[in-house]
Amino acid sequence: RKRTFVTFKPSVKVRHVVPMHKITREKESLWFQPSEYSRIEKRCYLIAQKVMRGEDHNGRALCTRGLESLMCPKQRRDSKFDGWLSVFSEQGIQRQEGHFDEEKMRIMYRSASMASSIEAQRRGTFDEEDVEKYMLATRAMCEKLKLMNEVRTRVLLV
Repeated sequence: RKRTFVTFKPSVKVRHVVPMHKITREKESLWFQPSEYSRIEKRCYLIAQKVMRGEDHNGRALCTRGLESLMCPKQRRDSKFDGWLSVFSEQGIQRQEGHFDEEKMRIMYRSASMASSIEAQRRGTFDEEDVEKYMLATRAMCEKLKLMNEVRTRVLLV
């Protein structure tokens, strides 16, 4: 059996947060309300439907991250069923033979879920690239603001 290890970063950064009672006296206002969940859910379905019809949003592509299950429900259901079927079939065979081999079960499920794993890795790579682009733009903006503040400070000192 493969062992897992846990490691901790040698340094930590503590962030102080504003206590809830200083934000509002109504705890419920800090959480999404049922009507807000409903609006979010409707918007997600609307985006998924638009993308499946090949539409865009004012000339821009719509972000579908996290909506995959809405856009390909049959494919998702079939993939889950294939994984379950492979495990249950193997489990039945092992019961008939009177033994239990968890490693064989793991291998069966892994082979059935390989396409999903590859797709998840592909999406993760896209996410990583998007975050990198965002961070580059954010760093550039921060540098620009830093330079602007330095210029303002010099102007005030003169």
